[in-house]
Amino acid sequence: MEPNLVGNSQPSSPVEETSDIRKAQHIMLYIMTEIDKLCERHNIAWWLDAGTLLGAVRHKGFIPWDDDADIGMLREDFDSFIRVAPQSLPEDLYLEYFFLDEKISRTICRVRYRYSVLKELGDQKGGGVFVDILPFDRYNITGTPPLWRYRLSKTLYYCDAAVRWGGHGEGFVGWKSKVMKCLVPFLRLVSRVDANWYPHIIRRLLPGAVRKAHREPTILIGYGFELPWRNFVYPLAEIFPVRYASFEGRRFPIPRETDAVLRRLYGDTYMTPPPPEQRGRHAVELTISQMPEIDQEDES
Repeated sequence: MEPNLVGNSQPSSPVEETSDIRKAQHIMLYIMTEIDKLCERHNIAWWLDAGTLLGAVRHKGFIPWDDDADIGMLREDFDSFIRVAPQSLPEDLYLEYFFLDEKISRTICRVRYRYSVLKELGDQKGGGVFVDILPFDRYNITGTPPLWRYRLSKTLYYCDAAVRWGGHGEGFVGWKSKVMKCLVPFLRLVSRVDANWYPHIIRRLLPGAVRKAHREPTILIGYGFELPWRNFVYPLAEIFPVRYASFEGRRFPIPRETDAVLRRLYGDTYMTPPPPEQRGRHAVELTISQMPEIDQEDES
């Protein structure tokens, strides 16, 4: 059956093709195209998520000022992807995931382009231009993550952020504020010995959290245990069966109930772009030594 396409095939991006951000978007499109090929070969389901989904609907491609990309997968598909990606991705791409490499300080999974260096704010080393791969776990019927591990993960994540950015848990109130103010100075001392203490703890907690989550009813899904800063929860029926949207001239999967998902993420006015002063970027520096070529047949 012919897939359901959302929008036409012409992206609406006023960004100059020669600009750094447009070059980064070209690389991200290449990464997404290769991920799509890999997932098709291995029967792995995925969909455009977050700002990339918004771009597909509002701009028929990347949001013009956006310099990252997000795709979602159910945990079982994510696990399959992690198993096959290292040996299945082309030579110019590599998988970065803290569960596979203890030197990784971020708990988010990324596919990166080898012949580039993108530095984000607070990240002096940087890494290749990337696409984020976001796992989704089952949530219980109340829409909250199962098990105490999720609450612990979120607390430790904000402690780690406070340690890295020099804060003291601002934004918390009541007993949470007191806990943060006690934990952060102690964790600053810990970080002098082990700068990656947070992903090391999450690595130990993740298998048990996932096993518990998979015993939950499948009515609701939400972002994975290792992504505690993303709090959105969706009915599974809003995601599957996926349909397809035109994205920069290609055909990529999107959630079945796209409008409902985008309203959860961005509110009822998601089709209205924000004013220029609210259009943030992740990258502060980008170096590209070689641009990838995208197969012509994939652009049809």
